[in-house]
Amino acid sequence: MSDTPAAAPAASPLGDLFTGNAASLAVRPPSWSRQARPLRGLHRWFSGALLIYLVTELLLGAMAAYQYWGFRDLQSGAEWDDIQYTVFDLVSGLGSGGFGIASLVLFITCIFLYCRFVYRAMKNLHLSNARGELMEPAWAAAYAFIPILNLWKPHQAMRQIWRSSVDPRAGARNPPATFWGWWLLYLAANGIANISFRMTMESGGFGEEITNLDLYVDSFLFDVASSIAMVGSILFLRPIIRDITDAQDTLSAASEFDA
Repeated sequence: MSDTPAAAPAASPLGDLFTGNAASLAVRPPSWSRQARPLRGLHRWFSGALLIYLVTELLLGAMAAYQYWGFRDLQSGAEWDDIQYTVFDLVSGLGSGGFGIASLVLFITCIFLYCRFVYRAMKNLHLSNARGELMEPAWAAAYAFIPILNLWKPHQAMRQIWRSSVDPRAGARNPPATFWGWWLLYLAANGIANISFRMTMESGGFGEEITNLDLYVDSFLFDVASSIAMVGSILFLRPIIRDITDAQDTLSAASEFDA
């Protein structure tokens, strides 16, 4: 596929995405570029936002569980006093109002920081001639917004970044199983949240009157499941971005710069 000279038979027949051919890799080993930008500061912002988002999702999940229990308790004919009604109304208001809006804002913030992190990490690897199969930095970030492709491409991009960051001379080390935990739980969380949203719409939960109370109440169980899945996804993702940041910090401190 490439114009690799016969003098470099040991080079990969696929070549390299940075230089265009395997022969140049035999001469130019990976070396941290002076143009590469450190990830540490961006990592702090991203990791911090993820942690706050995790706490918000825990609270939303707890509120959804309380609302489900409250509705079922009332449906069973239980008698509540004024305090119980007040607490239930407060939790319902916070779940659908303040915390719900906060969760959405934090989710958008995390997506923005994810794109910046992925772009910068991938760009650093391109600039530093790291080996491995690597997509273009702009596409690595943009895939998060492209329907269908966003079901697997962001996961692929993060795997490529991890491999070439921890193993820049070969890009062949296998990432930990936590990669699948992060991504599958993330897809599950969004899929379940979408089901809950549709259930709420069909039950009249967004209107002035609920037309199907059982369907509306059951939607809270899906909210709980979505929050649990998202919390699990975040718990897997934070060590992944930490490992990538640590690996690139090590490369920056130990590798010779390109002339």
